[in-house]
Amino acid sequence: MKTFGAFVCIIALCYAATTHRPHATHEPSEVDSVTFQYVSATHHLVVRWIPDKNTYECYISTMTMAERNQIHTDAGMRAVETRVLGQLSSGTMVTDTTTLDQHDVKACGTGRNHTMPVFYTITV
Repeated sequence: MKTFGAFVCIIALCYAATTHRPHATHEPSEVDSVTFQYVSATHHLVVRWIPDKNTYECYISTMTMAERNQIHTDAGMRAVETRVLGQLSSGTMVTDTTTLDQHDVKACGTGRNHTMPVFYTITV
């Protein structure tokens, strides 16, 4: 009987010592992506922002002459990117994409399932 009791205790300790997989939550995954591209043909900085799985926004920002000169260094590019990120909320929505330069539109690309992004312009 002592052997059987010891065997049951060992089995109970083995099950208590194993790690179990955590319970799965049903929260959606978070997605966010920001990409910068300098378009040399127009001297604009294009910001492609994908805040979630269904939204695709493209911001086209003008640059000053000083920014055009400093954009070719790492520090200069980061300074311009930081300025533009701070101005995303002041972007003006473009309803007619034919008014945009095609180089900028091409730099923005397309979203999932070849959907066109919502375009915004930012002026200095």
